[in-house]
Amino acid sequence: MADTLILGTTIIEDKRSEKGEIWSCKGVGFLTDSPDIDNITFNADGITALSANAAVTYFREVELPNGVTVTKVIVYGSDTADTWELKRAPIASAASAEVLASGVIDTEDTSISFPIINNDTYGYFFRVAGLSATSDQIRGARIIYEF
Repeated sequence: MADTLILGTTIIEDKRSEKGEIWSCKGVGFLTDSPDIDNITFNADGITALSANAAVTYFREVELPNGVTVTKVIVYGSDTADTWELKRAPIASAASAEVLASGVIDTEDTSISFPIINNDTYGYFFRVAGLSATSDQIRGARIIYEF
């Protein structure tokens, strides 16, 4: 998928992934609504970990270019029994959020509902639920999209 552009005698190659464009983040980008922040560890490797036994839900805002099409989504972590969702919610109303993609930790979803990003109407975010054991981790997330 590399495009080549010749400028004078200089050859420039487009280094886009064969998979598409990529948005990613480390686990430290995820925040929690509970328990007390004292129970959450943000470590030097960019991983968010639970440091006490408590049920935790994590959130992470996602910003993608308007009009792109999401093709693959995954959240990485340590407990493959826990679930994640990529959601969208209207920015100008209190209407309920809709799920675009979902799965268990370390499982990629390619069957995307509402795949075209519409930043005029919606905001996008991850929700990760079920982490409850000491040292459960969110290591990061990745979204692959196309223009």
